[in-house]
Amino acid sequence: MRNIDWLFTDIRLPGVIDGWRVADEFRLTHPFRPVVYATAYAPEQARQQLHGSYFFRKPYRPEQIVAAFRRLSTDMPAGPGGAEAWPAA
Repeated sequence: MRNIDWLFTDIRLPGVIDGWRVADEFRLTHPFRPVVYATAYAPEQARQQLHGSYFFRKPYRPEQIVAAFRRLSTDMPAGPGGAEAWPAA
């Protein structure tokens, strides 16, 4: 079984659970792993400064996401169970 290195989630998801909740649950079991958020809504940016997160506003270019994941893959510092905290981008 492979560990999850990071989470990519849209903030606005259909239904009652949003991307913030998905990320909160992910961080319960992976507190040192980075989260990449995406949204098209400006008010959501207020939470972008969460420790260890990246934030992309839609529309974003796919190569921006690929570059972020490459950075996460190559530059992830060692820490308990994986990555240390990452700055918001």
